[in-house]
Amino acid sequence: MSDERRKSGGRQTMARVYYIHEAVRSGGYPNCSQIAEHFAVSRKTIQRDVDFMRDELRLPLEYESSQHGYYYGSPVDDFPIFDFTSSDLAALFLTKQALSQVRGTSLAKSLGESMNKLSQVLDGKVSLSWSELDEAFSVKQSGVVDADLKLFGMIAEAVLQQREIRFSYRKMGAKQLEKRQLHPYHVGEIEGGWYVIGYDPMREGIRTFALQRMVGARALKKSFERPADFHIGEYLSGSLGIWSTQNQQPQLGAEEVVIHCRDWVARVVQERRWHPTQKTKVLDDHGDLVELRMRLDSLQDVMRLVLSWGRNAKVKAPRKLQMMVTRELKAMQQKW
Repeated sequence: MSDERRKSGGRQTMARVYYIHEAVRSGGYPNCSQIAEHFAVSRKTIQRDVDFMRDELRLPLEYESSQHGYYYGSPVDDFPIFDFTSSDLAALFLTKQALSQVRGTSLAKSLGESMNKLSQVLDGKVSLSWSELDEAFSVKQSGVVDADLKLFGMIAEAVLQQREIRFSYRKMGAKQLEKRQLHPYHVGEIEGGWYVIGYDPMREGIRTFALQRMVGARALKKSFERPADFHIGEYLSGSLGIWSTQNQQPQLGAEEVVIHCRDWVARVVQERRWHPTQKTKVLDDHGDLVELRMRLDSLQDVMRLVLSWGRNAKVKAPRKLQMMVTRELKAMQQKW
């Protein structure tokens, strides 16, 4: 990563934006060249900051040619950015869980829309899956213990402040805990479970961790730069859930998944959307036989989906997915 890119991302960007805001509000008429010299970055970088303040934060920035600098065209009292603490983030988490008591009501819809607006402020780094409100609550009806709240709040704060975290972790099927470290890029709810996704410096790749399997997690003072080109939607685009082959070798590339569905599953696949590449085709006159197609680079989640459909789903392609389902069915029949 170049010095210029490092200085233009994450916390440095917000530091510059706050600086510009204070300079403009004090009547100093700052311009791009002056600010660029102060931060030792390019003039184009500062211009992008100014555009961000004007277009995304809706600040009334205007340029006064006689003063050779910027000013606010109308009064600005408070800077339009929330300063989230771990307590604030934990409160968001708890609020979502509390909505289980009112799901399906107009109150839940109103609260969900409000929380969506708050989530947008977090710039894709913390997600609460408000659009899947009923589904999220259907998979977890019990309350959340204090330890879960504290852990979520601490990790979410580390994501926003770009601070490294360390913890002990037990992998699925493992008997021992192992020490891990992570540059957390995103924390959120995926398929009803809570996960943190980030860069593992020891393994030199992106990794995903379930919060419930983390022990002794703590945030360090050591900071990192979140890559400007990391987007959670793109990272998970190759699968239906948390599984992703990105930044893990070997990279297989997307494969076309073809599944034939009948009876109630045929109706479900016509009503639901699991993936942006999803296409359905009715194969009979009554809609009781449907073909489902998707392009995925990870097959773990779709295998689980097929197994949950039982006899009403048959994998037609790829061959690898057929073998995965067959192996899993045989393993299920074996004695423990």
